[in-house]
Amino acid sequence: VTYRIAVDSYNGVGGAMFDTFLYRFSGEADDQGIRTAWSMILKILGEREGEQPDDPKYWKREAELYRSGLLDDLPGDFFAPRCFGVEEFPDESCWVWMEALTDVFGGRWPVEHYRTVARHIGQFNGAYLVNRPLPAQPWLSSGWFRKMASAVEREVPDLMNALNAQQLKGLLPDDAINQYSRIWAERELFLNALDRLPQTFCHLDMFRRNLIVQQGANNHYTTAGIDWAFTGTAALGQDVAVPLLVGLMSAEVDVHASRKVDAMLFEGYLEGLSDAGWRGDPQQVRLGYTAGGVAKL
Repeated sequence: VTYRIAVDSYNGVGGAMFDTFLYRFSGEADDQGIRTAWSMILKILGEREGEQPDDPKYWKREAELYRSGLLDDLPGDFFAPRCFGVEEFPDESCWVWMEALTDVFGGRWPVEHYRTVARHIGQFNGAYLVNRPLPAQPWLSSGWFRKMASAVEREVPDLMNALNAQQLKGLLPDDAINQYSRIWAERELFLNALDRLPQTFCHLDMFRRNLIVQQGANNHYTTAGIDWAFTGTAALGQDVAVPLLVGLMSAEVDVHASRKVDAMLFEGYLEGLSDAGWRGDPQQVRLGYTAGGVAKL
């Protein structure tokens, strides 16, 4: 017996394509005479005609991941919300029914917790470098940054012009255009470096709003990753570059704390790789971390 049902809707971006819709269903039910609260998330993935399974932002990737079972038993203290079912409506959408989770910090993490989250990311990435086979399903992404660079090439001149906007004066350094121009001109240097590094299973969009901190017994923390739209094979260190970069861009990381967050992310990630049994060169990790950050720009 359900006593009440409430439905809340949220605007979704879904790979920055504005065709994802999120709904939270909640209510109370009678569980053998005990009134029990429940909730779940419905994520509707709208079809984008013409996309191929290996495209960087393939619209159905998250549904395929849940149906495949790849997200059922992720390593270490990193996990994905449970999936209760996937429904597909041909030529329209996929509906993914998922566990509803709430961040124990309300989304505002203490600066020190970035180290813990990075450790969990390292455990996740590290396992596929050591003792788990690298997934190779055709709908997983590969060469994500290289393909995205090619896709946005026509828009780069407009970006450079936008950096001159009056609204950005004082927010960016005076030589911002020169810095971005140099990064773009030297993009192959960074992309080639990422290609040569050890490759692992990556989420590729691990900024704060896609990571949900959970707390269990004895104050043991775990981290849930949501929004798996970009997931695939990528270089060691790329996943952990995202929380700081996107955090600064979205003002979720205070610029005055950025150096501390940078250190905590890198140190925590190395600890997680060690937890997974990886004993490689930390300089490779640093290269993937820094080159991945530049590529994300």
